[in-house]
Amino acid sequence: MRRARDLGYSIADIERLLSLWRNEARTSADVKRIALDHATSLRRKIAEMEVMLRAVEHLADHCRGDQRPNCPIMDDLAVKPTKLTQDQDTCAVKVPTAGTRRQKGVNA
Repeated sequence: MRRARDLGYSIADIERLLSLWRNEARTSADVKRIALDHATSLRRKIAEMEVMLRAVEHLADHCRGDQRPNCPIMDDLAVKPTKLTQDQDTCAVKVPTAGTRRQKGVNA
């Protein structure tokens, strides 16, 4: 079952698969259901990670990366955590865009 771990199956799913493997009366439909449920879970995790990646890249793109201490990355990390979804903005702190006025004391 090392392969199942390599594919990211949970311990609970591996136990279910092992149980089915030992059961000669198993149906392939039961095994397929576990695999498809796992695929759905992987797609959801990938989507969540893509949202996280966009947020991190967005913040890094707006950080000057110079000698000043002000940083939109740190500002965003200091905000109360929320669950990111594809429908939400990519970061908790609104980063000024070109042509917008920065608030006093905020350097993006």
